[in-house]
Amino acid sequence: MEPDGSAAAAPALGVSPRLAGQEAPELPSRGLGASLVLRNLRVAWRRPADAVTSAAFYLLVAGLLALATAPLDLPSASMAGVAAWIGALLAVLLTQQQGLREDAECGALDQLRLAPGGPVPAVAALLVAQVIVTSLPLLLATPAVALFFGLSTEAAVALGVSLLLGLPAVAVLASFASALTLASRATPAVLGLLVLPLATPLLLFGVRAAAPGSGPGPLMLLAACSLAAGALGPFAVAAALSLEDE
Repeated sequence: MEPDGSAAAAPALGVSPRLAGQEAPELPSRGLGASLVLRNLRVAWRRPADAVTSAAFYLLVAGLLALATAPLDLPSASMAGVAAWIGALLAVLLTQQQGLREDAECGALDQLRLAPGGPVPAVAALLVAQVIVTSLPLLLATPAVALFFGLSTEAAVALGVSLLLGLPAVAVLASFASALTLASRATPAVLGLLVLPLATPLLLFGVRAAAPGSGPGPLMLLAACSLAAGALGPFAVAAALSLEDE
């Protein structure tokens, strides 16, 4: 029996409406996680403006804080950590605000729910891609933030390591909040109200880890938060997405 021609095929996972017109290949049953990660990374590679916008917003926030605090003669390393982490939090929110919403509009989330092995492995692959796509531009822009505040090489490395360890947890939190707002049909502004309170411990740990002489304690806390987010995030995001069907 021939398939019904009126049923439109759902586009590939992670493909935005701008790319929804392209024919999407079927999801392979083997190597699904790697396939989804690579597919989302290819989509991000075709849309470099998103990464440039995120990095530019991050640098803008950090630069404004550097200018505002310059006359106050505050410790540059401490202020660089504050500026970098506030800018990174806001930049991740900016990136995630439309991520799942675009996937829902083009039907990619329907493919995710029907993926072989259940939605959790597919969500985990989606989160891996989101972490890479959101974190990499900010990490590449961090040396410019170090220049804004005149940091030494050691302080700049400490700032970059704190972001490297903490941004995965921030990206997972933002994805979870985005899934909740998608399921509840809430406005995108609610995303910030959900993420910022949850991300407050990460902000405190990150600022402390970027400060000179902080020791390994804050870095270990950031790593623990990211590991916990990586372990629990796929289940939480999949549960939040399932609310859309109810």
